[in-house]
Parts: sequence; structure tokens; C-alpha cells
Amino acid sequence: MRGVGHPTAPGAASANAADYRRRRHTLCTPVSDRLAYCRSGRMYLGFLSHALGREVMHDANAVPLRVLAVDDDVDDTAAMRRLLELLGCEVRTCNEAHRCVELAREFQPRLVMLDVGMPGISGLEIAAELLAAGLPPFLLVARTGFADDETKAACVEAGFNLVVVKPTHPKKLDKILSAARQLALA
Repeated sequence: MRGVGHPTAPGAASANAADYRRRRHTLCTPVSDRLAYCRSGRMYLGFLSHALGREVMHDANAVPLRVLAVDDDVDDTAAMRRLLELLGCEVRTCNEAHRCVELAREFQPRLVMLDVGMPGISGLEIAAELLAAGLPPFLLVARTGFADDETKAACVEAGFNLVVVKPTHPKKLDKILSAARQLALA
């Protein structure tokens, strides 16, 4: 049975339907007990500070870490972009696998976060292309919805430095960013 305010509820006006559609796209999906990513990609700095267990501060003089986030899910890349920007990164996103290597050559990222399961060409194939592209040293992180050992082994064999399961908790992401910054300084 449809609840009051649902667009298909008996007697629902078209205004209710429009309001429902608008609200549906900004509903939050819990990622942890104290953190929520919004489907619109919005995230509040207070939640981020709480999730990390520290204040999120940015050094205005620091050079931002360049991060390329690649995923066929537009909502995921939007949320990842906002999260990384809140953590002081310069971010480019790519939702089309075939453009990833070209964008990496232009942008010269120090961290590439790549979805493994994309349509057309897999993240494993893209990883091989990225590693052969002659880019400056970068940390290559596989993001996947599959936590099985077979997927992790395939990612390591393909040249990924790290495999993380989606959604990536901000504490884990903060550690990844620290490692990438160390690599950038080396």
C-alpha cells in the first residue's frame, strides 16, 4: 500500500508527485552509523569531521593532491568528488572508461581511484593502460562492490596498489590520501 504523499497514492495531486520526485533524489543512504552520503552527492563537513575523529582543516598554502575518480555510476563519482574536495584534493571525475587514460595524461593525478566493474572495458584493463601510459608515479586504488578473494587477487595481479570495497569509509579514504601524498613527495 502506498503511503500519504506517494505519487501513486489514491487522490495524489501532480504537485505531490513532483514534490516526491524532488525529495527522492536527496534522500540519504547510510554508510555508517554516523555518516551519510546523499544521493545528490552532498555531504556535510561536520559529519566528515565526526567520521574521521578529527577536524578537517585545509592549509591554504598546501598543494592539493590530484585525484582521478573513475566510475560508471554518476552518483558515486559526484559523492566521491565532493568528499575528496572536502579533504583538500583537486579532483577530476570520469564516467566513461574509454576516456580515463586520456584524462589521466592531461591531469597527471597522484591517486587514481578506479571502479573495477564498468561496462565495456573492465577496470582491470584500464589499470593496465594507465600503468603503461608513462604517467608520473601514482597510487592506483581499485574500488569494487565485490569483497571476494578472487576479485582482490585479480586486482593485485592487474597492478592495483590497494583494493577497497564501496562505499569507502572516510577514515579509509583519509589513509589512502596520506599514502598518495607521501608518494607525491617522494
